[in-house]
This record gives sequence, C-alpha cells and structure tokens, in this order.
Amino acid sequence: MKFGYPVKNGPGNDLFVVETTFGAATTNNCLRFPERIRAFASQDGCNWVYLGEGCQDTYFDFQTLGWAQYVKLIDVSPVLNFANGGDAYDLDGILCLNGEESNPVPAAFGAGASEVVSYNQGLRKNGTPITADRTNPSKALGVPQNNSTVNFVSLGFGGNLTLKFPYVIFDNPVENDIQVVETTFGNATCASYPEKAQFEGSLDGMSWTSLGELCLDGQIDVSAAGAIQYLRISDRSAASAFGGTADGYDVDGIVAINTLCATAPTPRIIGDVVTVDEMASLSLFPNPATEYTIVRLEGTQNDEAWTIELIDAAGRVITRESLKASVGSYEYFLKLNAYESGVYTVRAYNNANQLVERLVK
Repeated sequence: MKFGYPVKNGPGNDLFVVETTFGAATTNNCLRFPERIRAFASQDGCNWVYLGEGCQDTYFDFQTLGWAQYVKLIDVSPVLNFANGGDAYDLDGILCLNGEESNPVPAAFGAGASEVVSYNQGLRKNGTPITADRTNPSKALGVPQNNSTVNFVSLGFGGNLTLKFPYVIFDNPVENDIQVVETTFGNATCASYPEKAQFEGSLDGMSWTSLGELCLDGQIDVSAAGAIQYLRISDRSAASAFGGTADGYDVDGIVAINTLCATAPTPRIIGDVVTVDEMASLSLFPNPATEYTIVRLEGTQNDEAWTIELIDAAGRVITRESLKASVGSYEYFLKLNAYESGVYTVRAYNNANQLVERLVK
C-alpha cells in the first residue's frame, strides 16, 4: 500500500494497524485467533525494511528508516490454528501516528551488506591465527572489488561471519537472489581448492533458516526463508584438503541480484582474482644454479618479516638474511659464488610459515 504523503518517523511507534476479529475472539487476543502479519516499510516501493511481526491490532516503529510512504503486510497466521472457514489476517485500516514528514530525504541503499553483526575467527590449517590484514570483517561489506589489495575477510577454519543488509531481500521464485564473491587466488576450481561455507538467512537476526552451501563463488536462493535481512556465513572447508597456511573461506562481497524491483540499479559484481594467495610458497630459479639463484616468495603481505637461510648437506646454516616482503610476492637474490658445488637446502620462514626447497649448485 502507498500513503498519500511521506509518513514521519516520530517518537515511539509510527503506525497502528487495525485488524478485524469477530466479537469475543478479541478477549483472549492471539491465544484464540492468532491472526498474524509481518510488516515492512519502504520509501520508494523497492527497498524494504523489516518492522517486525504483530498479531491482530498492532503497532510498528519505522526504526532507523527516517520516513516511509509504502507499507507491505504479509500474512503469517498459522493455518493449523484455525477452522476450515478461517481466512487469516483481516485488514481494516492503518493509522499514521506522527503525521507527514516535511523534509523527506531519501535513504541511500547500496547493493551489498551494510553492517557487520558478528565475526568469530577460526584458525589457519596449522593452528596459527589468521594474518591480521585478512581479519577486518568490514571488507565483506558493499560490493566486491577488483584490485591487488587484500579486500576480503577470511573466516578461518570453523569461523563465521554475520552480515546485515540495509534492506530486505525477498525471494524471487524464478531466479536466485544473492551473489557471493569469494576470493581464491588465480583460477582455482572447487575440485582443486574446496573452500566451502554454509549460509543461513534471517529477518530478525534471531531465527535462522538454512540456505545451503557454496564452494568458492556462487549464488544463493532465499526461498527456504521467504525473505531475509541478515546472512550468516560459516566456514565448512575440510582442513585436510589444504596446506598449513590456508585460512578457509574468504568473503569479498555479497550483493542482491534478483529483479523483483524494476527500479533497482544493477549491482556491480566483479570476481576478485588478483589478490594475493593465502598460502605462501617458495621457488628457486635457476635451479640447478652456478653463481646465484633467485629466491621467490609468493603469497606475502606488505612489510611481512621473513628469514631466508642457505643450509649445507650437513645441516649447517651457512648464510642467513632477514627481510621485509612486499604484498603479493618478493624476490631475493642469493649469491652462490663462495660456496662449493653440492646439494643445499633453502629455507624461508616467519612466525606463521616454514618453507623449504632443494637447491643444486
């Protein structure tokens, strides 16, 4: 329904919804006739905010929505509580309690989630904490990015993240409703890199409905819940499928994609495939080598401390170098002129990683 003017969000409740229940049934209210609705409000008839659930005559507050001109009511009466002749919620009228909004400034609604409700970190495969720059949950808000910065949050094995959208996502019965962009380095597939997460949806942040599981990027259908404003993401990656520094499912961005509202802007969804790998690796080139080899570290973070050692066949450290890596990758020029021919080990390590490669001179 649409009101003839923007309805003001004033002190206390803003709407009084009047329902019709016959005669003495109102004496015990919902105990006898649980005629119930869920209420939603909107400024543009496109982006809806959930106001709550009510029974028979009931009040609603606009909450954080400054004003509204549209109201959506959905019957949720429990059909088993009524005789065959019951016809659920009966709407008589709606009273606006605080009058007209004189300065209706439209709210801004982005395509992605707008609020972090909770973030519970898991650990990396090797039991160490996730690297600090991958633990900012606000990086999962808004739309996905596409650059070389760490613009996602890692859940860690067994971790979870709960996000809130600024609007309600209603189920579109003919298509999926949400696009999830997960960050995995390069062109990994689920078969080669099975980062998985379980998704749950909620209208109120308290009652949750399972929406299924995804591996890497994918789409979610909210039909099991009907409508949601909260999304909980729980890592379900099998740690046995990963190396020691892997840190589970990485959330880059989540946006609504259904087309229930013709006036809604098309969301920008870009797969993020150029951020640094979460698993550090070590390679040597050339190998075999004569005068030098280049020690290349992949999956490093900016200003991350590393130590590189050259170890001879007897296990003795014959050279050691401490350095600060750059984001993404780092190369160190290791001179070999002073050393005899033979088989060596190159070891690169820090607080969270220990990598080794065999080197032949």
